[in-house]
Amino acid sequence: MKTATAALALVISTQCSAFAPSVVRSGAVVPRVAPVRSQVEPAVPEDDLVESFDVLMEQEPDNLLEGLGDGEGDAAAASDEFTAPRPFLNLQALLAAQQKWKRHDSDSGSPEYQIAVAHERIKYLTAHLQRNPKDFASRRGLVAIVNKRRRLLNYLYRKNPEKAMGMVTELGVRFKPPGTVQTREEKYAVYNARARSKK
Repeated sequence: MKTATAALALVISTQCSAFAPSVVRSGAVVPRVAPVRSQVEPAVPEDDLVESFDVLMEQEPDNLLEGLGDGEGDAAAASDEFTAPRPFLNLQALLAAQQKWKRHDSDSGSPEYQIAVAHERIKYLTAHLQRNPKDFASRRGLVAIVNKRRRLLNYLYRKNPEKAMGMVTELGVRFKPPGTVQTREEKYAVYNARARSKK
């Protein structure tokens, strides 16, 4: 058992820092053994690496991709068709909607403003969920935003029907005004009358 402990201490001592002169394990002091450095020379001398790096830095950026295989060239061609990240485009769309629908410069709470912002968020989340169909947390948030937009549209319709219908047509939202939706009794009254007439 003591030989195994001494061997373990020797292995640990080779991995300890170079400043520790010895390692104490289970009462035995084991002298520090300096690790042997590899005597293998690098495949490419360091001076050649520095020169090749300097040559690359002097070239034009377009010349850096020359001589690459077809796969890398295709990636370079695809990078020419760069589009902005989706969150950035969403932010730009939100800012444009805010500028268009706000009533005055410091407006951040009018129904028109909130409906326009909710509409842009709905478009962004819809596209996100088409790419990520198993993102159920975002789906729940989308349903909440859709319901909030509907409630805001109902409120705006009660206060200013012309403005609400103008927003609906301009934003392309499906919206039924609150009075046109039938209640359960109204919807099934026809069937109840038929059932009563059969008796």
